[in-house]
Amino acid sequence: MRTEGDAPPIDRAATAAQLRSVIVGLIRRLRSTAGPGDLTWSQEAALLRLETGGPQSISQLARAEGTRSQSMGAIVASLEAQGLVDRAADPADGRQSVITVSDAGRRALDDARAVKQDWLAERLTGELNRHEQDIVAQAVPLLQRIIDRTPEIPPGVPPYRISLGPPSRRSSRQEISPEPNGSWSTLSVSC
Repeated sequence: MRTEGDAPPIDRAATAAQLRSVIVGLIRRLRSTAGPGDLTWSQEAALLRLETGGPQSISQLARAEGTRSQSMGAIVASLEAQGLVDRAADPADGRQSVITVSDAGRRALDDARAVKQDWLAERLTGELNRHEQDIVAQAVPLLQRIIDRTPEIPPGVPPYRISLGPPSRRSSRQEISPEPNGSWSTLSVSC
């Protein structure tokens, strides 16, 4: 537990801005590791969503990924043509299809992860000295804790925004919060 005398105060807004910028840059670099013929970012995201969330309809996938059903339909059609997903009639609603990841899709995801992980491991060992590598390793569980303690935003609900700027730059925001019964409520917050 940090106490007041431990270290000088940090500029939380500046740190958050730098972290966001670094994460965006890292994601861009990881995306660029894909070679010709590899999964596109949207294909990989759809496969990952199916792998972690289980079988879903195209409209469920689209909502979860924040895209239109028509766009997701094209992504799924491409994945299906490559044999990376399977499509079956929805037993509850014969008008819809349920999409699942095929064994080939799981292998493609594993391959995509390996390429990105190898690239990142090479950067860590090639660009950072041992002490810096230790600092990055210590930061990983802290960043994971932030992710784990942030509630998942239900599909279709706009993400809430938190302003860390000075009060003069703050305005009314929409914020969602979990209710004790597990539902979500939206409220306007003026900061």
